[in-house]
Amino acid sequence: MTLAVDGALVTGTVIPAAAWEDLYFRQVADADYYGMRKVVREVIGRLDQAAEDGRRRRAPDLRFLHLKDVTVRSGRAARRLPAWRGPLAVVSGWSLVEPDER
Repeated sequence: MTLAVDGALVTGTVIPAAAWEDLYFRQVADADYYGMRKVVREVIGRLDQAAEDGRRRRAPDLRFLHLKDVTVRSGRAARRLPAWRGPLAVVSGWSLVEPDER
């Protein structure tokens, strides 16, 4: 899916909020931002256990879109991101195809 967001094009695969949260927490844990690896790994363990127990953390927040394997294009610059979360309110248009690389 490609989204028009504040003059940029954001292209990626739509994923559920829970999948985005999992990707996000694992990125933070792997990078060890500010020594948070231990705390984040503990949170991941609790979330994994809750998922195994069949408990839902909370209802999904429908105000946001979640994408993985993202490319953000602004002008001639393009940046790859593993995951992206953006509010629906800033999306001014969308398409189900990727923009042409030309």
